[in-house]
Amino acid sequence: GFRPNSANLGLEALGVAMDRRGFVQVDERMATNVPGIWAIGDLTGKLLLAHAASAMGMRAAENIAGLPTRKLDYRMIPRAVYSTPQVAS
Repeated sequence: GFRPNSANLGLEALGVAMDRRGFVQVDERMATNVPGIWAIGDLTGKLLLAHAASAMGMRAAENIAGLPTRKLDYRMIPRAVYSTPQVAS
């Protein structure tokens, strides 16, 4: 399985909530349980795809800027299997 590279970032010392595998826990705004700390991408363990991380980053930036909170619908993010033949959903 996949493991996050969250060790030695000092997150534990700040009290950032992580699951037992080390993935940072975020809400629908990409905010952690510690005010002012946000997390996106593979570190969250939500959907380990580059374009998902990009969507999460845009959502986090919107929310940090104080724009209306919108929930990221992970079901709407395309997925692909990198194989031959190629498969997508």
